[in-house]
Amino acid sequence: MQGKKIESLEAFLHEIATVSEALKGVSDDNIKVWTEGKKQIERAVNQFYGEKHFIIVTGMLKAGKSTLIDLLARTRKASLVGFGVDTTLRPAVIKMSETEPEGCIKVYYKPDGMDEKTAMQQLTDSLRGLKEFSKIPIKYELNDNYLRKILCSKVEESDNCLNAEPLLVIVEVPQNNESRFFANDCILLDMPGLDSTNSVQSRDNEKYKAFFDECDLLLFVQSSVAPINKEAGKYLKYIGLTRDESTYSLVQNVMNVKYWQHESVTDKEQQNQTRDGIKAFKQCLDKDNAEIKPYRVNLGMAYDAILGSDDDLKTNKSELLKDSHFTEMEDNLITDIANNGGYRHLAHCADVLRNTLSNTITNTEKQIEEIKSRLSELSDDEKSLKRKISKIKRAYENYQFRPMQFAVSENLIKEIKENLFKEFDYIKSSEKYSGKITIQPEDDNTKIKAKATYLTEFMNECGVFAKKYIRDSFKEAYLDNLVNKNDVSKNAIQLAQEELKVVAEGLKDDDILLNTDMISANANKIGELDSTFAFADFDGGRFEPQRPWYLFGFQKKIEYNLNRIYDKIFQHYSAELSKLIGNNNVTKIITTLLKSVIQDDLQPQLVECEKSLSQMQGVIETLSRDESLLKDAVVTLKSMKSPDAESIKTINN
Repeated sequence: MQGKKIESLEAFLHEIATVSEALKGVSDDNIKVWTEGKKQIERAVNQFYGEKHFIIVTGMLKAGKSTLIDLLARTRKASLVGFGVDTTLRPAVIKMSETEPEGCIKVYYKPDGMDEKTAMQQLTDSLRGLKEFSKIPIKYELNDNYLRKILCSKVEESDNCLNAEPLLVIVEVPQNNESRFFANDCILLDMPGLDSTNSVQSRDNEKYKAFFDECDLLLFVQSSVAPINKEAGKYLKYIGLTRDESTYSLVQNVMNVKYWQHESVTDKEQQNQTRDGIKAFKQCLDKDNAEIKPYRVNLGMAYDAILGSDDDLKTNKSELLKDSHFTEMEDNLITDIANNGGYRHLAHCADVLRNTLSNTITNTEKQIEEIKSRLSELSDDEKSLKRKISKIKRAYENYQFRPMQFAVSENLIKEIKENLFKEFDYIKSSEKYSGKITIQPEDDNTKIKAKATYLTEFMNECGVFAKKYIRDSFKEAYLDNLVNKNDVSKNAIQLAQEELKVVAEGLKDDDILLNTDMISANANKIGELDSTFAFADFDGGRFEPQRPWYLFGFQKKIEYNLNRIYDKIFQHYSAELSKLIGNNNVTKIITTLLKSVIQDDLQPQLVECEKSLSQMQGVIETLSRDESLLKDAVVTLKSMKSPDAESIKTINN
């Protein structure tokens, strides 16, 4: 069939290429399933062009598999035959050597960086003549010693013949013209017992199944006196689910153990064994209605008749071979391969292609479900992130410090007052006023009037200074110089800290962290309370001699009390200051401060959240696109009809 044009396959591949083109927009993470599926589909299509017939010989331990392999290969060197031991631990391909007259053993290892499945497929394709395998095997002489070490020994017990578990062992038997199987482009695959506890493959069901998937014809060897056990039944069920009935056969190895009984008795018992064996075989396949015609053969007889020594036999080899029914089985198999091998190969390839397409659809649907689940998670995360961003912004954009009535702390008032009074005394002692505002007993009205004029100027100058000094002092003061009128034990800084803690507590639920120790009492000045900082100027009136002396604390109508004047000026501006503080300007200052503090701390978190949201929305957009494209692809794949053997055969005829 090599080189022939198979129109239905080309049309199928064209549809696959169309699907692949439509999926070009799928992201790298989500295209992997399709890429692998497409690769397997294309490989399955390529198998239709193979020339070789792969025949796998399998069954339970000591059922006669290795014996059958040697008989079909017509050599004792194909597989070790032993009694009472688990001879074969790992699978081996048996083929006639094309270059080594005496045969050889080739051990293949997995190429570096390649997974085992891909490596096995490439090696199998090379055996079918479809492509070259990339790694050169290690070659050994074909003899019982190396067969036993390579096929029947664990790696650590192989006497350095194996440096790791091989990918596959190929036994190339000596060139001869006696093997009818090899003459008909057949390659045999000898499998360890399905129930072997020591077999490397018995611990790896998937690898066993991979071998079953590769073969065109499967010969299940069953001892006529041994039931099919549970472990072997698992593989038969897999075969029944995945393979056409024409691609597997039952070989019953007849055991004539009751040689002392009449032939009529043993024949009837063998008929019962055959009936029960077929029934058990069908049940394991889960195909009770299948048409199964078994091959009944005594492999032990056939082995001695074909490969045994004449000296060991007490009967004629021809008669022994006839009684074994092996020639009849071999004739039927060869005829079947000649007449139906091509179609069976097509049927097997069609099965593989159909299953590969189905698996690709299933895997793609699983991926779509994973994407849906991921999108659902991302949708929740997106809502949470948006809520978090909104909460961060609200934390400082809409923040308002609770209105409170504040007053200047006693310490600051005391400090300002003491400094003012000192400054007033300094002004009093200046050249301008020294000795000019103190009224003496001997002063007459003219002097008193003059001194009263100076006293008026002195009071006004002190008032001007007080206005500037109090304003500047308060501008340079810190927030902890303000106290809550209702609770003077708490200053503005402490109240701001409490407010920060309230805000921080409200952010915790969304994992938003706010540092509540960011306000330093020595780093936050009150500043100007408003743009004008307007105080009403002190107006003490003009000092008149005739005014009642008690207004100024005269004692004996000679000395007046300057402290009373100082207090009058100070109290005036203290009252102005209280008015300014009491009109919520301080609340505005603390609000602005806290907004700034909160924003400075939360801004990096906001930037990070907005960045994460942008990235998340990009992922959501990508996943939504991937989901849509993959859904469309599944619809197309489900509508495609995988080519079957009959349609391909019809086209090529």
